[in-house]
Amino acid sequence: MHATSALHQQTSSSIDQYIISAAAAAAAAPGVAQHLLTVLTNPELAAKLSAAGRQTALQYTPDKVMDHLESVLYCLTACSNELLQLRQSCISDLQQACAKASEACSRTPQQQQQQQLQALQQQLKQHLQQHQ
Repeated sequence: MHATSALHQQTSSSIDQYIISAAAAAAAAPGVAQHLLTVLTNPELAAKLSAAGRQTALQYTPDKVMDHLESVLYCLTACSNELLQLRQSCISDLQQACAKASEACSRTPQQQQQQQLQALQQQLKQHLQQHQ
């Protein structure tokens, strides 16, 4: 479909569809230029975009943004002790995991096989003790 005919169809569709079409056309400079010309030459479309822009702007007033930011910060500080405790418990687990990984990487294949065999023997021994 030619860009001009697509733009003329957009003038009769909803504002959301026009915005989606404009975003898709933004990848190509000629498409952006055509959309701008359409807005500049179509007062009805310009008025719809202007009204939609005002409505969007009203959703992000400084007071509304500040209220949302305050609630996020409050939530973060309200549970800061819990987050700190979780983080501290994870640090020791992470340190242990890193030590095990480092140890595993430094072993030769024969040592790895020997350790796996020992682990299997230990598991078998525990299994037999549980079923006696």
